[in-house]
Amino acid sequence: MHLWKQLSIGLIVWAACASYSPAGGPCCQRCGCQDSCRKVCRLVCEMKETVKTTYSCVCDDVCVPGPSKNCVSDCECCSQPTQVPTCARVKTRKLLVKHEEKVQRPTYRWVVEYVCDGCATCTEK
Repeated sequence: MHLWKQLSIGLIVWAACASYSPAGGPCCQRCGCQDSCRKVCRLVCEMKETVKTTYSCVCDDVCVPGPSKNCVSDCECCSQPTQVPTCARVKTRKLLVKHEEKVQRPTYRWVVEYVCDGCATCTEK
């Protein structure tokens, strides 16, 4: 764990040093010049994948059995008294169906940039 801390601190220091010029001021992140730079906020649009959930209904037909009667017969299938359905009717039921779809949506965030005066005027327009 100690090694990871040293590596992360080293990366932070390296990134901070990489953005400064030898003259002591930060370099422009757009054109790379070493003029006097200032901090500006830039809006960044990124696409984020989200899941959109929708619902729909589907009709399904089922058979509902009616009353049964006792089957007492001499045939092989009814050697013992059993209940035999006499009729059935059709009922339609509605089922709720869930649909999930992946959708790309824009998300926005602000980032800080070091830019020279020439690039800053292009950003502000």
